[in-house]
Amino acid sequence: MNRIMNHDVSVPVYSKGFTLLEILMVIAIIGILSGVVIGNVRSGVSGALASRTATELREIERAWRIWQIDTGYNFRNEDIYGTSYGTGPERSCTDEVPIDETELYSDTESTPGWNGPYIAADMPGPFGLPYAYDFDDDSVASDTSGGVNIFLPWCTAEYQSDYENLAVALDAIFDDSDGASSGKLRWSGGAQGQIMYLVYDNN
Repeated sequence: MNRIMNHDVSVPVYSKGFTLLEILMVIAIIGILSGVVIGNVRSGVSGALASRTATELREIERAWRIWQIDTGYNFRNEDIYGTSYGTGPERSCTDEVPIDETELYSDTESTPGWNGPYIAADMPGPFGLPYAYDFDDDSVASDTSGGVNIFLPWCTAEYQSDYENLAVALDAIFDDSDGASSGKLRWSGGAQGQIMYLVYDNN
């Protein structure tokens, strides 16, 4: 009698791991993709902030125009509202008065025809520093920072990069990126600087 013998034949299975080069390539790809995602998120946040700030600047300008119609007054020298932007090192370099201390919010000067408030809600500004009112009875023709402006000043290097990046984005919105010294939106950079939104040129 013939018997068929069953023999288990074991075939060795080898597990091939990743080489160091392959691992490094994967890490590099992940790093590139992460950079793209983070860059897009930051760009989106920056764009949203610039859009919100532009809307608020237009709203403040509109409020001044309505105040003019109601009262029949031209724009007042800023000093009538005070000479302090507030306390703290981040506010120490300018004497422009915050918008919420002007007649847009309350009838500070008992002006005939005043029918405000002309701005319904507080506007803290894009980085927590308030919008300010600027008018020294000068004109844009005599000074690139002249005329009636809504100011966004900063006084420490901590804020410089944020405000300068915002200025470039706002310039694109208002003036098709015509630069820092012309148009409706102007700015001066550095550790102490300001964004200036022109309401009235006073020429």
